Parts: sequence; C-alpha cells; structure tokens
Amino acid sequence: MSKLLLLIFCLHFSVFADESIPVEYEEEPAVADKCSPEYIEALNEELRLAAKQSIGIADTLLRGESCQYYKKFIKAGVPVNALKQSLYYFEKNKKSFKNKNYITIADYSVNSTKERFFLLDMRTGEVSSSKVSHGSGSLGGVKYGDATISNGRVTKSSNHNGMMKRCRIPKNKVGNKHDQYALTRPGFFKTGEFYMSSSHNEAKKGNRGWPTFRVNGRSYNGMRMDGLSDGVNDKARAQGVVMHEAYYNTGSVMGRSFGCPAFVPKQGRKIMEKIAGGSLYYSYVPIDGCKEDYNKALEPISEWSSMCE
Repeated sequence: MSKLLLLIFCLHFSVFADESIPVEYEEEPAVADKCSPEYIEALNEELRLAAKQSIGIADTLLRGESCQYYKKFIKAGVPVNALKQSLYYFEKNKKSFKNKNYITIADYSVNSTKERFFLLDMRTGEVSSSKVSHGSGSLGGVKYGDATISNGRVTKSSNHNGMMKRCRIPKNKVGNKHDQYALTRPGFFKTGEFYMSSSHNEAKKGNRGWPTFRVNGRSYNGMRMDGLSDGVNDKARAQGVVMHEAYYNTGSVMGRSFGCPAFVPKQGRKIMEKIAGGSLYYSYVPIDGCKEDYNKALEPISEWSSMCE
C-alpha cells in the first residue's frame, strides 16, 4: 500500500512540475530520486506483478468454492473427467448460470441399465443418481444411435443393449433430415423453463406421450434447454431437445429417445424442479462415435485437466 501511495505522490508531483512551480530539495534529495522516471517504471512493474498475484489468489479462492466437494463427488461415483470438465466450465462461466445450486452430468459412455445421470448439490456436496435414456437416431428403419455400421454400410439396424454408439448420422444416410436427428448431443447446456408440449400430451397420446407433472400448481411435461457448445448442440432448443419423463423407460434397459435426456416416470420431476431456471447440464459422451463433437465442446476449456488439483 505504501508503494502505491508513493506512486500516486510522484504522479501528483509530476503534474505540478509540468506547471513550472519551482521546488527545491535541500534537505531530502531521496524523495526526488524516488520520483525519477526509472524508479516510477520499476515501481509500476512491481505493482503490476502484485496485482497479478492478487488476481491469482482470488481465482484460487474462487475455484476452491467450486472444488470444495470435489473428493466427495468422486467418492459418490461421478466420473472424474466429466466432473473436472463441468466444474471448469461452470467456474469459467459462472455468471451465465442463474441457478448455481446444482450441476448435472449424464455419462453416456455407461450402459443405460446403470444410473448414469448425476445430480450434484453444490451447497452440500450430496450426489443422487438416476437412469436416463439416450437418443435413438431413428431414421428409415435404422436406429443410428446404436446400429452397427461397417465400411459405410448398415449391417445391423439396431442393438438395443443400452450402449450408445454415435452422435451423428452418416452424411450419406441423412436424406432430408439433419445429421443429429433424434440423437444425443454432447456438450454443455443451460436448463430453461418448464412447458407443456401439446404434441406429447399424454391426455391425447396416452403412453406414447410424456408423463404430466405439476410444479407450483401448474401442469407440465418437459423442461427446455439451451445448448452452449457452438457447432455441437447450439441448435438444441430449436430442434426440440428437452428433458422429460417417458413411459418407454420402464425396463432394465432404458428406452431410446429422439435425442432428449428422458427419465423414468415419476423420477424426472423432482430432478427437473431442482435444476430448472439456468443451471449447468453436461452431456458427457467420450465415445469413439462422438469424438469430434466431444473434442469440439472442450475447446473453450482446454485447461480443464488441472481443475481441482
């Protein structure tokens, strides 16, 4: 602080010096020496370094807040890389998230028979897990989400075993659709608002619709999301990718959606009610068939591997 005050004094002195006010230093020449251009430059550099160190300390303290339950999350079974990536993204973009109480991660490298959707409470460190379905990529009688494709040819149109294989339909198979049609999008999302999808209203569609749930006295059947990863999932809202429950998710192997994270009936509402309104959701898909999209989503957070270490 004293060095900062000295710098202010010197700058103040230099202003008056420019006004040609005579100043004599008979008793204390050291003060004049300390206001020399060389000394001011050295002082400036020292203060710049101190400011940089202070910012680093503040950044460490800030990350400490996001990382305070890191080990507890890991112990609860949250995949390490997915956790580091989501925490780093959250830390880097914290102001973008109105709901900072929760982060959710879906690990689509795991079989759908497992509880692969993780709800992280950022206030308490508690973790709950649920089953969630992935996209089928259903087009022209082929389920591209898990079909077997060899040398560009579909050799098996469906492998409904709970494992996801890809995030894009081969370009030569797309037809009049887009290559992410009915498939899971990797990357980071921000949760949005509840809504009632009339085209999936169970009152009209029965079990082919989405289960209705009530929040604050109103009926809904889905929650919208915004994709945050450019070129990977940024068209999610426009293409109708939302969170919802689904009646096809009743067996050991979860059913396959049209690209939405879909929950078991009566289990999704309590999750969505907590995370709605601007929280971070990470669709973690580190599989060979999604490698390009997975890597592209991580480009803005290339230093994620050092998070919480």
